[in-house]
Amino acid sequence: MLDINYKNIVEDAIKKNIKYYEPFTSLDISNQCKQINPYLRHKDVSQFVHEYMNKCFENNTTNYISTTINVNNNLNRTTLYHPKWESNLFLAYDEDRRNLKPIPTKRDPLSIPIVHSLILKEIDRFGLIGAHDADIRYSLSLNHGIYPKETQESIEDLIASNKIQLKDGRLYLSTIKIPVTTVKSNKDIKVSSNSPKSGMDFLPENLRNLIKMFHQRQ
Repeated sequence: MLDINYKNIVEDAIKKNIKYYEPFTSLDISNQCKQINPYLRHKDVSQFVHEYMNKCFENNTTNYISTTINVNNNLNRTTLYHPKWESNLFLAYDEDRRNLKPIPTKRDPLSIPIVHSLILKEIDRFGLIGAHDADIRYSLSLNHGIYPKETQESIEDLIASNKIQLKDGRLYLSTIKIPVTTVKSNKDIKVSSNSPKSGMDFLPENLRNLIKMFHQRQ
């Protein structure tokens, strides 16, 4: 969601297009705003554009209307906002504009330490069990609104800086010593006929405790 300063940038861009009777989509506004602030995310800008224009329609404060058009070589559809009197939308909003590509969003350097901190906190919560990167991406997206791509890039940063470690598909804090278990072959395991053993009894004690801890946390 956009904060108040970013909303002002987007609102100014919308008003400028309307002032000069320019047809526009949310992608047009997003790309224009990224020229001013490259850290803006298209999803947030697009949501604001639609909410702003819908409010204008409800309050009858604009001479614009909306029309759904084909874009990206007719592979997708989007909302085009344009003056009511515009009769030829193919002329007003030509093929080049319909195939406009989004300007990539840059990572905000001010948010990177925050994302790193949240990731470390999540991984610490899993302890010796370790965390899957998919779980981290989902948690940060759900609870903090952070894009999965941004989370993944931060995970890679933390691995590169040795603050977390990746082992067997799971993430651990670098301060944790992951137990190394040597699994014996079946021929090395001897069972006494008068002392039956369960499947876990053949495992080393540290691994048995790890498995018990995992089940307790489920």
